[in-house]
Amino acid sequence: MYRINTAQKARTGQDLTDERRAQLMDAYERAAGIDFKCLLWVDDNERWIEYERAMLEAAGVSTVWVPSTERALELPTGNSFHIIISDMGRSEGPQEGFALLDAIRARGYQTPLIVYSGSDRSDHVRAVLDRGGQGATNDPSRLFELVMNEVSR
Repeated sequence: MYRINTAQKARTGQDLTDERRAQLMDAYERAAGIDFKCLLWVDDNERWIEYERAMLEAAGVSTVWVPSTERALELPTGNSFHIIISDMGRSEGPQEGFALLDAIRARGYQTPLIVYSGSDRSDHVRAVLDRGGQGATNDPSRLFELVMNEVSR
């Protein structure tokens, strides 16, 4: 919980509430029995996600980071990822999260994809869901919950 709170505070300036801690522990406990948990993280700035990666790794989820859609598309054919997390805007373009999502779905991959970016507005979340993604958020604790929910499926 320490790592989740650290990520939350770094991103939002707020500590987790006791109620939120309990919700996150429930999500973690549902996923804790899964032996192999690995995710692909696509973001052009590795430093911006260091707290979030540490949070997930402390929960037993290994992360593989790549900086681009091109590099991400090279990996899934030879690797087994439970989840892909993508930033929306990268140096490749402002909608690159959608480009990645569209490309992996066009190739027949059903790997869950979560957009972790600057917005969690309902229209942005809906746009990700409509394209076949599993969610979108800008909140570290919500990201943790989304990842644990996908791992435990």
